[in-house]
Amino acid sequence: MAAGDITKELRDNVRVRVGEASQSGILDAQIVAYMNAAMDDLLIRVDNAPFSSCTATDTGNLTEAAEPCHTGAVSATLPTDFIREITVFYVDEQANLIEVSRLDEIDNSSHREPSATNVYYYIWDGSLFAEAGAVTTKAYTLHYIQRPTEMSLTVDPTVSDEFHGLIEDFAVARCREQLGQFEEKQRILQHYSNRCLVLNSRWKAPAYEGMPGDAARGGG
Repeated sequence: MAAGDITKELRDNVRVRVGEASQSGILDAQIVAYMNAAMDDLLIRVDNAPFSSCTATDTGNLTEAAEPCHTGAVSATLPTDFIREITVFYVDEQANLIEVSRLDEIDNSSHREPSATNVYYYIWDGSLFAEAGAVTTKAYTLHYIQRPTEMSLTVDPTVSDEFHGLIEDFAVARCREQLGQFEEKQRILQHYSNRCLVLNSRWKAPAYEGMPGDAARGGG
């Protein structure tokens, strides 16, 4: 298949379901935009496990953190395609997530004091921060969900085909909305939402819940 053929097939399926065979009613560009919006929505509704086709790894050395940070933190800039983390390692030690709003807990508890074997991390303002009890340059490994490539008529979706039907559902619902068919839009969106729940259940995964911190992680 040529590049973009899968995107074109999804677009055609949307047109058939909506009953808009030509661009006289809905432009191709609008349908493709709805399909890309579907990916943004799915990244919130669907947990990490089904997104195996969108995983990536970033490595490097942490450096002394700039503001905003917590005293003693080291940091690294997040990759530009970062959506949310899966796991974080400080050298070979897996770090524990701590919410930004709870950072004072590691200051006031001897049981949670950061160290090289009890490392904490948090995400804030486009950076990964780590707390290991000392401001030292150390290696890190970040496993994360990356933003899928934007679809176009010359670029195919980079997610696995189990998402294709969901992408279609979302785009069809938006097309129905554009045509003023609001009840049908709501019916399809409910079907789409149910399919997301089923997908998560197959992987024994809950829906992703954003944490306070970076807006890309759903936390504002």
